[in-house]
This record gives sequence, C-alpha cells and structure tokens, in this order.
Amino acid sequence: MQYSVMFMHENVKHFVVTLPDQTHQPIYYLPSYFNDFTFRMPMLTHLELRDNRAMHHGIEHDVLDLIHGLPNLHVIVLPPSYLTSIVIGGLSRLSNLAEINHTDDFYMGEILESSLAEGAFPSLHHLAIMTCFSNVTEFLKFPFSPSNLTVLRITSYSLEEPFEVHELSVAVAENCRLLTTFYLSSMVYSGGTLEETPMTLDTLRPLLSCSRMTTFEIVHQLQLFLQLEDIEEIASKWPSLDTLILNNDPVLHLPRESQLTLWSLLPFARHCPRLQHLGLFLHASAMDIPAAHELQFFQRLKCLSMGTSSLAQEGPVAFFLSRICPIGCRVTACPGELDINRDKWEIVDQMLPLLIAARVEERERMREEGMAKVRMLETKLEALRGKHGNGTIAM
Repeated sequence: MQYSVMFMHENVKHFVVTLPDQTHQPIYYLPSYFNDFTFRMPMLTHLELRDNRAMHHGIEHDVLDLIHGLPNLHVIVLPPSYLTSIVIGGLSRLSNLAEINHTDDFYMGEILESSLAEGAFPSLHHLAIMTCFSNVTEFLKFPFSPSNLTVLRITSYSLEEPFEVHELSVAVAENCRLLTTFYLSSMVYSGGTLEETPMTLDTLRPLLSCSRMTTFEIVHQLQLFLQLEDIEEIASKWPSLDTLILNNDPVLHLPRESQLTLWSLLPFARHCPRLQHLGLFLHASAMDIPAAHELQFFQRLKCLSMGTSSLAQEGPVAFFLSRICPIGCRVTACPGELDINRDKWEIVDQMLPLLIAARVEERERMREEGMAKVRMLETKLEALRGKHGNGTIAM
C-alpha cells in the first residue's frame, strides 16, 4: 500500500492511493485500509484509487462503505472496472459529487443495470467512463440518471458499430441537454475488411440538438463519411465550438477518397468565431481551392489537425491556408511512420508561418499606402480651400 499514516489527517483534502497487488497483500485487508481513509480523512474532497487488477466483486461492498464514509467528496477517480451498478448506486447518493473520472486501464466498467433513486447525482456535471457504448446508452435511459451533465467522456475498447454510435447519440441528445463537452472513442481495430455502411452525419445528427456544445471529439476505427453540406450543418448548429475533432484518423478507410476538400474548412470559419482546434479527415488538393472572393478567415484557430488526410501539393495548400488562418496557427498530422502524407503536412506547417507573415506584411503595406493617399488628398483639399478663401468647393 503506497501511503503513510503520518500523511493521513482530517485536514487532507486530496488523496491518491495505489492498492496493493493481491500477490503481496490478500484482498481481505482492503476493508481495514478503507477504514483508515474514512477515519483519518473524513473531510476528503478528491480521492483517486489506483488498482491494476480487474474489479473483484468481493470488494464491491468495501468500496461502497468507503464511498459512504466520505460524504464530502467532490471528485472521485476509480479504475474503470470499479464502476459497477452497485458502486454507481453508492456514488449517486453523494450530494457534493461533481466529477467521476477513471484511471488509465484496459479493464472496462460494467454499468449493466442500476437502481437509482429520485434525487440521484444532484451535483454531478462531469462523467468520464470506460465501457461499451450500449452500457452508457442504457444508463442514460434509466430513471433519475444524471441530467445536469456538462462533460461526458466515453472510451470503449469494443468494436462499436455505427448503429451503436447512433443509439448513444440519441440517448445523449435526449438526456444531456446541458452538455458542452462530449468525447467518445472506440479504439479497437477488427482486423477485417470494411464491408459495412460507414458512419454518416445521420449517425451523429441527434447530437446537433445539444446547442451548447463547445467541444466534440469522436475517435472511431471506421471512416466518418461526410459531404460539404453536412459540414455546413454542423458548423451552423454549433456556433460556440472551441474544439472539434471529427475522426481525423480512421483506421479503416473507404475504398474511395474522402468527399471533404479544403472547402470544408470555410463553414467553420464563417459560423464558429471561437474555434481554436479543428480536426478533419479530408483530401487536400490544388484542384479544390476556393476562389479569393469565397474565402472566410478564422479568428482564433490555433491548430488544424489533419490526421491521416491525403495531401497532393504542399505549396498551393499552404498558400491557401495562409489566407484563412491567423498568426500562430499550426498544422499537425498523425505521427504514424507508414503515413505517406505526414511529411507533406509537416512541410505545410513549416511554410505556413512565413506565408502568413508575408500576408500580414502585404496588408500592412497596402494599409500604409492607402493612408498615405488619404493624407495626400487631405493636403490637396486644404490647399484648395485656402486658395478659395475657405469657401465651399464644388465637387
């Protein structure tokens, strides 16, 4: 057990502990450890439990006793496998609990059933869990499930089908109306060929009703198949976006190129003035660069994440980006060694600051020349007024 009793007292508010490996400490010692926590640190507000084993159902009630003994908890971080229906039920009765998070692990949580009572999770606004999407879908449908969530982070190591993503999107849209941050990740590669219908905007469209969304990120092995009109819809429905990552690094690509081109950047520049981080999977080519009169300028963009997007010509693409991106904006790509486009995007990233600086310098030069012409005209006008005795000059 990695803690010392001398550091455990009633003034401790934050505590992180790694539970002993069962080979070194029998599991039946845990109740005495947990009793130490509640007895010596009753005012604890932040607790993180680390355990490198899957949840042993024999200790569920010990964990439950620990939770009941710490009524002032605001934040709890547990191994993913600890989030069983019994533990969730205990957490739901903590009146001050604002955040549930998980440690990094490969054991996923269950959350297969729940018996929440009225008034459950009165303060919870941040929920991060590692489990399959269907578990979260069912959990959100339970009576008295948390309704004030603003942050929801879901990670699954299962192969999540598009229909499961859609069902989850519907459940989130119907039960998390205050949501501002949503992260969902399905990170397992099936190893087979892609034979099913890819994800489209229809898969995620229910989420567009969450009008307060500022951060949305989806990571999935299947390509997200979008059209330019889909991008326009997303950007117009989520004008408060700060961060948007639309599966820019799919493991399984469709046999055809992405239908998104450089045009797909412009709706975000037009509708999302606060956007700082944008990630898309697209095909960048000099053949699809918008004309000058079509351009829109990003006001706050700091990073354009291209993932594994294909890139045909570095120079024209870099020049185009320099006309719509602000000073300091970076272009990144996935670091995979086999990605042939990574080096091309790195070249674009290296060229961009120089091109933006040249653009700014040119604008400043034109502004100064324009002001010089105005001053010259004002001087001529004053001279004409003096010549005509300050009278009215017919124009």
